[in-house]
Amino acid sequence: MIGAVAWREFALALLCVILASAAQLCLKLGVSVLPLLQADGLVAIRQAEAAWSALWLVVGLGCYGLSMLLWIRVLMGLALSVAYPLLSISYALVYLVATSWPVWGETATPARSAAVGLIILGVVLVSLPVKSSDT
Repeated sequence: MIGAVAWREFALALLCVILASAAQLCLKLGVSVLPLLQADGLVAIRQAEAAWSALWLVVGLGCYGLSMLLWIRVLMGLALSVAYPLLSISYALVYLVATSWPVWGETATPARSAAVGLIILGVVLVSLPVKSSDT
């Protein structure tokens, strides 16, 4: 059985995963709003586009920063062999959100969905408790 401290660290690790996933999604929105270079090399950007782009980029970087600070706390309480695989959940989370909301323009495919399922299965298998041979 996992103690209360371990559950708290595990929940904190999942919060880090959510923040890192949010960071990826926000950064993608931020760069998606940026205009493309025109043929003459000049950038045509409206003030509103620049403001939205900057907002999403700052939010994304803020999520990454907070995630990193919380991750340091997670590493103090969980074994690396348990904590690190949990980060892979962010692949699945970003995939699910990006394919569910049209704003990202991502398409779910059977192969990608199966790959995400394998990632989640791997996280579950790696996170299973290890029985000590000293018993």
